[in-house]
Amino acid sequence: MEWFYLPLNDVVKGDKSYDWSKFENELEAIKARGHQAALRFYLDYPSKKTGVPDYLLGAGGIDQSRKYTVFNNNGISFSPDYNDPRVQSLIKDFVTAFGKKYDGDPRIGFITTGLVGFWGEQHTWPMNGEVSGDNPSGQNWMPSRDAELSFYQAWDQAFNTTKLLNRNPAKDLGNTHVGFHDDSFAVSTLPTVDWHFLSQMQKAGLDTRWQTEAIGGEVQPPVQPCLFEPAGCQNPPAEDFAEAVKSSHASLADQQPGVGARIQWRGLGEGEGCARPHSAMTSPPPRRGSQPTQARLRSRSRSPTAASRRSTTTGRWSSPSLMPTARLSPHSPSTRSYPASCPDRQSS
Repeated sequence: MEWFYLPLNDVVKGDKSYDWSKFENELEAIKARGHQAALRFYLDYPSKKTGVPDYLLGAGGIDQSRKYTVFNNNGISFSPDYNDPRVQSLIKDFVTAFGKKYDGDPRIGFITTGLVGFWGEQHTWPMNGEVSGDNPSGQNWMPSRDAELSFYQAWDQAFNTTKLLNRNPAKDLGNTHVGFHDDSFAVSTLPTVDWHFLSQMQKAGLDTRWQTEAIGGEVQPPVQPCLFEPAGCQNPPAEDFAEAVKSSHASLADQQPGVGARIQWRGLGEGEGCARPHSAMTSPPPRRGSQPTQARLRSRSRSPTAASRRSTTTGRWSSPSLMPTARLSPHSPSTRSYPASCPDRQSS
């Protein structure tokens, strides 16, 4: 599978007015390579121009004062006021139109419910209500929880077939048909600290969600080159990848081009040469119902990208060049199989 970002203004051209041509170009290019897409739309991507549609800018438009310098943004993008009714209508109207047109489209494997926060990652850290050097007045740029939940409910209502992933596990998402995306997979996945991904899944009562929805994640680019090296990773330190996969029941993991094939072949803990690659899914599994997510391992190498955008001190990346070309490699511990050359393994 292949991952891409797209600014919302590539599609939204006016109030409830949509041009899907750029989105179609992305899907068709990925389809032509024999793959499916996994994707996220954004309104605010640090260091890139705003993804807010033009009709909400200019005189009488939305507040554009929330400019920032963190994450090498230097005032290029701005964080929209997600509590503004016009922004809320923009998001929910788009999601409704998106689902009506693309739910069940076999070219799409997974969609992350972005749009809110930096990179569409559902956070505005350090502008998260806590006083810090980067946020001396303790501003909080996230929407109210009721507003945020209304976005996720709109996603749920719009998509009944295509798999969705939300970044932040929470109890109030228990009745929403959505999977979850661990943004620091194999770095803060295992439930050894209360804020780690699986700790939050357990706290929210969602630790069996993998049985009906997809669980995914993003392997931090600074970790990927050393993740499977004998010495491991030191900055930041990495968890055992196979244990993270097993414990989270991950269906997919996002990685940097160039090291992706290594994660596909070695990332399930079988040892090099013991994983049998499968074709990418030809159509996504149904979201409703009780069957575990079915996903397959796909191997395809790509040229390495030198830059990465996550800082080891802030937990974020600095270069915007990486993620639009990063790729997801789906797999499921419940469906993987092993060749005869791995006698100590059994298909499950």
